[in-house]
Amino acid sequence: LAPAPSHRYLALLKLVAAPLLLVLGPLRRKGAQVPKEGGVLVIANHLSDCDPVVIQYHCRRPMIFLAKSELFE
Repeated sequence: LAPAPSHRYLALLKLVAAPLLLVLGPLRRKGAQVPKEGGVLVIANHLSDCDPVVIQYHCRRPMIFLAKSELFE
């Protein structure tokens, strides 16, 4: 398994992504709140390539994303 992303990564993501997401317009979040600790599984129906960035931006804790190997071919 890959190591969990650090909190510095999240701070950088929020610093870079926040202005971009504000330009794109308000985003709505539907569904249950993500708990601050313990295991959680977030399943997203991807509508665009920027979905992982948006999902991580709205989540208050580090996340690890899985992808099929064909994505990198």
